[in-house]
Amino acid sequence: AGNDFRCAGLDVIMKNLPPNVAFLNIDENFTGKSDDHIGIVNAISKAILAQKVLRSFSMAATKQSLGGAMKRLAKALADCTNLLELNISGHLMGDRAFTPLVYALRTSSVTMLKCDNNNLTSAAYSVMKNSLPRSPQVLHVEIPYGDMTRHPTARIPFNQIYWQLSARRHARYKAKKISSPDAE
Repeated sequence: AGNDFRCAGLDVIMKNLPPNVAFLNIDENFTGKSDDHIGIVNAISKAILAQKVLRSFSMAATKQSLGGAMKRLAKALADCTNLLELNISGHLMGDRAFTPLVYALRTSSVTMLKCDNNNLTSAAYSVMKNSLPRSPQVLHVEIPYGDMTRHPTARIPFNQIYWQLSARRHARYKAKKISSPDAE
């Protein structure tokens, strides 16, 4: 993370990843022109689908706009069956680019999402709240303090997300405890 590889360097890395990468962190490397970002997101999308053991992927940034390029990532996530943790924080993508990612969670394997500092409003978190019943594998969404500070009304739908996920985790815990032979 933070190697300043820029988009051209990230593109080379993503295209040449060995097939057994389980954890990948390319945070703080999204510098350069925003036109270059579409190419790197394409390379990231292909790598996510090609990596059969990838469990955790982080591409957090410090206020670098990937915006519309994130729609391409959403398409890859929808078909991803192995990725458990995803960090897409700090890309200032806004509600329009975030919505396809939320819909992709319905069929992906992602159980934990970090998405703060994307300039998301209550509208984006409302879409997520309404989509959660169709995303049963999602168990945790990190609290988006930055977005809620910029958009205080986002707290209302996020609180509902938080409680939905808490109830889901509790129900799974109870089911696991009941089905366990040591449950007595």
